[in-house]
Amino acid sequence: MRYLPFTLLPLLVVACGDQNPVAPDASPLFSATAGMKKVPISGTVLSVDEPPDLKPPLVTPSGMCHIYASPGIIEYTGDMAGIVTVHRRVVNVACSFDPNDIGSFAGSGPFDGEVTFQGRTGTIKGMWTVICKPDPVTVWACGGTSTARGSGGLAGVQFHFKWGPGYFPFEYSGTALYK
Repeated sequence: MRYLPFTLLPLLVVACGDQNPVAPDASPLFSATAGMKKVPISGTVLSVDEPPDLKPPLVTPSGMCHIYASPGIIEYTGDMAGIVTVHRRVVNVACSFDPNDIGSFAGSGPFDGEVTFQGRTGTIKGMWTVICKPDPVTVWACGGTSTARGSGGLAGVQFHFKWGPGYFPFEYSGTALYK
C-alpha cells in the first residue's frame, strides 16, 4: 500500500498531460508538424433550420427516447463562416424533453458543410459533442467541442473549437491549424 502513490503518479501524469484530440478511429485529429501555422478563430453559431423530414425518436418501454442521425442546419459566422449540417445522436433522454424530467443530457455526432476560412472555401467534416443542463432563463444551457478537417479549398486545414455555454446563438472560439 505504501508504494501505491508512486505507482499512480505516472498514470496521473499521463492522464493529465497535454494530449491531442483523436478521431473515432483513434487517429490523431491534429498532427502538428514543423511549418504548421496555428491561428485563433472565433465567431457565432446560429440555428438555421430543422429539416421537415425528421425521423421520430426510438422510444423505449420505459419512456426514454433515443435520437439517431437527426439532422439540423447551423450557420457559422466569424473567422470560419458557412452552413453546416449536424447529425445529432442523443440517447437515454426523457421523451417529454422537459428539463425537470431530463436533468442533464449529452449528444454527439458527425457534421459536414461548406465554409470559408481566410478567403478559402471548402468542405469540412468532423465530430461534435455537447452537454446540456437545465437553465432557468434559456431552458437549456449547452456547451461542447468540435473538431474538423477541411478538403477542397480547405485541404490541410484542421479546426478545433469550443462553443457555449448557453443556447443559440452560441459563441465559438478555438484554433485552426494549416500550412
